[in-house]
Amino acid sequence: DAVVKVTMSDVTLADAVVKRTGGFNETAAMLAMFKSVDDDGGVTEFQGRTQYLALMQKYGYIPADAVKPPEPSHRGGVPLLNASGLKGQPRVQKRLKKLQWVRETHLESVSMSLNLNYADWAVAQAARALCKRGIATELSCTGNGRYPSLANELERRANQHSLLFHHADGHPANKSFQRRNADRAWKTQPLNYWGHGFTEAGPYQYRYYLPFNVTGLNQLYGGRLCEQMEKDLKDPFDADANNYWGGIIHEVKEAAMVGEQGFGQLAHSNQPSHFWLHMMRVASPKTTPECTQRAKGWIRSALTRLYTPWGYAGDEDNGEMAAWYLLSASGLYPLTLGSDQFVLGAPLFKHLEVTVGEPPRKLSITTRRRAVFGEGGVDALWRSSSRPGRAVSLTGTVAQSMLVQGGELTFLEDADYDPVPEVRKVLADLRGGRQVLRDRAAVRKRVVQRAEMAAKAKRASNQPLVRSAQFQMVKNKMAARDAMWVRNSAPNQRTLGGPRLASVRPT
Repeated sequence: DAVVKVTMSDVTLADAVVKRTGGFNETAAMLAMFKSVDDDGGVTEFQGRTQYLALMQKYGYIPADAVKPPEPSHRGGVPLLNASGLKGQPRVQKRLKKLQWVRETHLESVSMSLNLNYADWAVAQAARALCKRGIATELSCTGNGRYPSLANELERRANQHSLLFHHADGHPANKSFQRRNADRAWKTQPLNYWGHGFTEAGPYQYRYYLPFNVTGLNQLYGGRLCEQMEKDLKDPFDADANNYWGGIIHEVKEAAMVGEQGFGQLAHSNQPSHFWLHMMRVASPKTTPECTQRAKGWIRSALTRLYTPWGYAGDEDNGEMAAWYLLSASGLYPLTLGSDQFVLGAPLFKHLEVTVGEPPRKLSITTRRRAVFGEGGVDALWRSSSRPGRAVSLTGTVAQSMLVQGGELTFLEDADYDPVPEVRKVLADLRGGRQVLRDRAAVRKRVVQRAEMAAKAKRASNQPLVRSAQFQMVKNKMAARDAMWVRNSAPNQRTLGGPRLASVRPT
C-alpha cells in the first residue's frame, strides 16, 4: 500500500529486492537504503527521514511535542515563503500562519512513526534476502557483519511500534495507536477525530496499521483482531472534522460516502485503509476462523460496491485504486511489502490468466467449490507447470517464488459459495436501466410512427404538411428527457466520486 507521509521509497526498493523484480542494481539499491535508514543527510525537510531519525533513535517514536527546526520554508517540497506571486494570496497567507504553529509541534507524528517502523522492517528483510542469495559479497553477511547487525537493529527499531499502542481500558474496541510526548505521557484523541497525530485520517483508520507484523497486532488485540476489524466495518461511519487543516477535507467527505455504502470506518477512499480487508484474511485464523472466511465477502463487496462504471471510491493517487482492484479481483494481494507472500483473498472471476516471470509463463487462476472430504481448512491448491500432477495445499498466503514458475492456482470455496451476488445486483441495475431506456425508445418510436401516419393522412386530404423539423424537435426533446432521467437515477454516480454521466444509450 502507498502511504502519504514520510518517504516510502525504502519500502518500494526493499519489496523489489525481496520479490526479485530485477532490472536494477540490487547491491546499489541496498546501499542507498542503508544510507536512508542510518543517515539523516543534514538537510532540514518536512518529509522523509531527515530530522526524524534522531528522534526515532532517542525515543523509539516521534514525540508529538518535539520542536521542529525553526525555519521551515516549504511543505512537501513545494516552496511557499519564497514563491513568486504566492505570498499575496489569502489562501497561502492562511497556510503560512499555520506553518508557524506546525514548527512548534510534530503533527501526524503517529503516522510518521508507524511508516518509519514499516520502512525499517522492510529494509531489514531486503538485507537478509541479499545475504541469503549471496549477492552482498562486498559486505560481510556472517556473524557481526554489517548486513546482519544492521538488519537486527532495524527489526528492533521496527518493533518499537508497541510504544504508541494505547491499551485504554483494556477493551479491544478502545485500543488504538495514539500520540505520545517526549516524557512518555499520552496525548490521546478520540477514535473519530481526524488529523493532529494522523495523516488524512484518524485513530480509527490507523488502529490496524501494522501490515508487517499482523501476528503481533493480533496479540495486542487479545487474539480477536479479525472480529474487532469487522466490528469497525459494521459500525456507522463517524468523523470529527475539526482537524488541523481548518475545515472538512475532501478525504473526510469521501470516507463518509464509503461508510454510506456499508463499510463503516474503513475509509477505503484513501491509502491508509487499503490493507484492512486482506489483513482480516490472515488476522486470527486460529481463534476466529469464521471471521477470516467472512473477510472474503467483504472483499468482494468492496470490489463491486466501491468500484462501479461511474467511478472509484476516492483518490486515484498514482494508480493505487486501480491497482487495488486488479490485485484483489485476481485473489492475490501483497499485504506486506518487503515479503514475497501474497494473501489468498477472494477472486472476482471464476477463471483468470496472467503472464508471469521471465521467460514469460502462464498463471491460471480458477475458483471451484470445496470438496466435502479432504479439503477442509485449505484455501487453495497449487499445481506448478513443471509438476502438474502434484497439488500443494495452501492456507492464508502463497509465495511469489511459486507463482512466477507458472501453473494453476485453484481457490476453494465453501459449498454455499455464491459467485458474487453483488455483481449480479449491479448488472441487474444496469439491465433495469437499459430496459427503461428501451421502453422509452419504443414509446418514442410509436409516437413518431403515429405522427408519420398522420402526415400521410393529411397529405392524402390535401392538408398542410407537418414539417420534418418538427419531428426532429420532438425527437430531441425526448432524447434530452432520457439523458436527464439517467443523470438522476443512475446508481452511485454521486456517492463514488465519478464523473457526472451525460447520457446512456442502450447497447
